[in-house]
Amino acid sequence: MRIATTVLCCIFLAGMTWPETVTVSAEPKLELSSRHLQISVVLDGKPQKGVRVDLYKGGLNKGTETPFFSGLANDYGVAAPPELAAGDYRVIATLDDVSTLVWLRVVDGLEPMTTLSMDLTQPAQQARHIQDAAMKRAEGLPIRDRVQAFQGMVVDQGGASIPGAKIRVLKNGPERGTFVLGLNADLAGQFSAQLSDGFYLGIFYSDGFRAEAVPFEVTKEGSGDLRVKLRVGDQRLPVLTNAAPSGAQ
Repeated sequence: MRIATTVLCCIFLAGMTWPETVTVSAEPKLELSSRHLQISVVLDGKPQKGVRVDLYKGGLNKGTETPFFSGLANDYGVAAPPELAAGDYRVIATLDDVSTLVWLRVVDGLEPMTTLSMDLTQPAQQARHIQDAAMKRAEGLPIRDRVQAFQGMVVDQGGASIPGAKIRVLKNGPERGTFVLGLNADLAGQFSAQLSDGFYLGIFYSDGFRAEAVPFEVTKEGSGDLRVKLRVGDQRLPVLTNAAPSGAQ
């Protein structure tokens, strides 16, 4: 049985430049599976414990927004959903703010057990590249916003929301560069997460837009929400597609 990996969220940097526009460059492959499936998740060549694995019913053009199965990879990097009915599925493995996705078709008559390998290495590397470039770009930038809570909206230049925009939050100040959390904006472009008081660097990006680095502080004296505007890029770079927004999971 073929072992397949289809990696999403691959945003490339051109040398040391900041990422510009990203666009779909390839269609995801449709893989075949038996009714009994185990999903093996690796990162940097090693089994990755604790990765969230979601299965959604539906094919390339339609499907459910609620997972049929959701679980965490075990100590061996393996997640095992219950027996699957014949049909099409979307399989998404997510760690922090990076994901891989495989389109799966379950058919009768195949081997008793199918092992599906999902590799997070490439999207994780690209996320680290974006993080490093953001830190370099944000050097010397003043605090842009002081808020009581980390919440807000990601919009385009016209003020329209950007569904599923990706967000990475790093420590700023003495612990500069320490990764704190990763998340996606929901289908309305809104986001929120619990952060303790302190200084942070938010990195916001999405397919078709330039990434934006936003230094901010969470403080009891803060006010308002974060409103992050992404500019449409002017250079096309190769990429697949990004993960489903949090509102679809």
